[in-house]
Amino acid sequence: MNLIEVVCGVVNNSENRILITQRGDKINKYKWEFPGGKVNKGENINDSIKRELKEELGIDIIPRDVIFQNTYNGLKLIFISCTYNKGKILLSEHLDFKWVNQNELKNFDFLEGDMEFIKQFEK
Repeated sequence: MNLIEVVCGVVNNSENRILITQRGDKINKYKWEFPGGKVNKGENINDSIKRELKEELGIDIIPRDVIFQNTYNGLKLIFISCTYNKGKILLSEHLDFKWVNQNELKNFDFLEGDMEFIKQFEK
């Protein structure tokens, strides 16, 4: 079975807060996530996360490192640390966004695929 590669941006701003977004689709409505999306065929993961965050949120980010990977429900989730560069966040697919401290992540109802990363991230 081929896994679908999905990039998840762990975006930090100048105050070292992390960007999280709230989904608006029917299946995962109101769940929180690290923004991102599917990697296109032939696309590298850094280009993919830059494209996805520009398309979905209207922001420019600088990808840094892959900090975690896991598989969930046929998806290969690739968590990439990123630095917020510029742009005003515009919600096109999401209901809300927040900049939170790392220790606040546990207070939000995240997608199940993101929970394993949060557990590792909090160690």
